[in-house]
Amino acid sequence: MTIRSENQPKLPPRPSPETIMIPIGVNTELLAYGIVRPVMVHPFNPPHMCICGASGSGKTFTERQVLGRIAQDPANLIVFADYKGIDFPEYIGCKHYYRHNAVGNALELVVRIMNERMKHPERSYFPLFFVFDEWSGFLSGLDKKAQDEAKKALSSLLMLSRGASIALVLCMQRIDASNFGSSRDNIGTILALGQLSQEARRMIDADHKEMLTASGRGRGVLVTDGRLPVPITIPDVRDMKQLNERIISALNREIPDLSEVNDYDG
Repeated sequence: MTIRSENQPKLPPRPSPETIMIPIGVNTELLAYGIVRPVMVHPFNPPHMCICGASGSGKTFTERQVLGRIAQDPANLIVFADYKGIDFPEYIGCKHYYRHNAVGNALELVVRIMNERMKHPERSYFPLFFVFDEWSGFLSGLDKKAQDEAKKALSSLLMLSRGASIALVLCMQRIDASNFGSSRDNIGTILALGQLSQEARRMIDADHKEMLTASGRGRGVLVTDGRLPVPITIPDVRDMKQLNERIISALNREIPDLSEVNDYDG
């Protein structure tokens, strides 16, 4: 993969990451009264998001919708690391889609992009979303030394990448602190789907664990740092083909303003 800064098509104005809002599902409590109110997530304030849930909770379906919401803005850039490599076959061949054994290359690339952007803090950059599916699964396939290196790379992204207009979206079954090194508390928003065990509730939000009572596929609780949990329902997609086409287009967008890493070959 080559990142070029020359001969690029005209791009939209660069938005301030702090102003970005993404609708993710609707408020479950209001839905019971026939009121459809989208639940908004600010991916940069507080930064970073984790989607967690057991098999059958609707995690993959939700992740696809999140990708689609991000892709809707032509200014947003996406790098998608898909460790399992089986749930998103539509994206195979896209420029910034990495699957299975190649996901480590995506991690390395995003760290390099962050480091290069941080050399020039006076510049503004297009928002870059690094979506990583099954981070914990990826770690389990590494030896101890490689695990520590991967956790160190992730920790640097979670702690520093906001300043480089980069936001992370991590998807996994459990949000165990052991998967993050010292950076678990840098995840500002958690969307927990399906049935939650007492231990899962404690890990997600110990102060409000009695409010984390989501159940059923496509239903969950959104926990944002410093706010009360919000019950959330993920709606069906009316046109899945259109959604996938939007995501494919976003995964093929060039990443501009990075001539410093234009010789990187992923």
